Amino acid sequence: MTRERLSRAVAWLPPYQVLLAALGIAVGFVPGLPRLHLHSDVILAVFVPPLVFEAALNLDLRALASVIRPVVLLATLGVAITIALVGGLAHYLLGLDWPASLLLAAILSPTDPIAVVAVVRRSGAPAGLAALLEGESLFNDGVGVVAFSIVLGAVAGANLTPIGIAGEFLLLALVGGAVGAAIGLTGAAVVRRTEFVPLEVLVTTLVAYGSYLTAGALGASGVMAVVVAGVVMARVGIWGPHTERWWARFAILLNVVLFTAIGIGLPGASVVAAVGAVAGGFAILLAARLLLAYLPGLGIANRWRQLLWWGGVRGALSVALALAASERLAGSRVPAIAYGIVAVSLLLQGTVVRPAVRLLRLHRA
Repeated sequence: MTRERLSRAVAWLPPYQVLLAALGIAVGFVPGLPRLHLHSDVILAVFVPPLVFEAALNLDLRALASVIRPVVLLATLGVAITIALVGGLAHYLLGLDWPASLLLAAILSPTDPIAVVAVVRRSGAPAGLAALLEGESLFNDGVGVVAFSIVLGAVAGANLTPIGIAGEFLLLALVGGAVGAAIGLTGAAVVRRTEFVPLEVLVTTLVAYGSYLTAGALGASGVMAVVVAGVVMARVGIWGPHTERWWARFAILLNVVLFTAIGIGLPGASVVAAVGAVAGGFAILLAARLLLAYLPGLGIANRWRQLLWWGGVRGALSVALALAASERLAGSRVPAIAYGIVAVSLLLQGTVVRPAVRLLRLHRA
């Protein structure tokens, strides 16, 4: 096989994150092997901060500025529509009670298009399309986690009024954002005054984890803090290529471990028992995503809308939220259904995205 044919064949393969998840799922179903029991805190505190931070550092801010309106709409109104629509349809079509259906919707509200953005970047597609997908993911991660925290509290028995919900949202989001901005500015001020690579790596790592932990200690959203800290550092920080390469390699290592662990940690028996609800929930999620992709006022090209619809992959953050729900609500079917939907989303949507980019001719746009 010639090098050209080999490169063409590789171009149609799924992203490596999807292959790792598929391998993990296959290993997880092998009988007799010990199960890997993930804890939500491991994903949220160890993996999510650096992965979110690295994505923010590499965000093309100029390209983001050109698509800021659809990003803001999708990360705010889009999250609200997803929770309302998926929650309502899950209640009426899947037979879940209202608390369970809204919790499922909140778990699935954040997108995680890590594999999708990597494909789009390498395809030669417009920078604005990658910025749209990544910007939406970054900001709706923060909003989605805040929404999940409120819904989980309500399901667990917290007595929340509309005013209480609004206040809780503002506390989690605004305080988290303020913490992230303060730590991000502090970190940027340090790295701007040094060219010593180990110090740059240390400071940026402390910003990623420190913003998450500090916001959490104050009762705010750690994910929102990391998002804001990363964007602030991307805007005003200066560091060298060695630090960029370190973060790229660190992100690859984290993805390898995380997506493999997600696959192996799949609660196979519970997911198989809920296979009908998983299939129905995935169809509902696609329908809700289709509505968002064609939401009036986005102002994007139709070919972008088609990839935006299919590129709304659910991944690590939704898994962490599902695990957090299972730890708080023993016996609930929702975490297993959510985990199954994430697995289907990763394997199906993640596999199709590479040929979709080529069939839509986005690499020539």
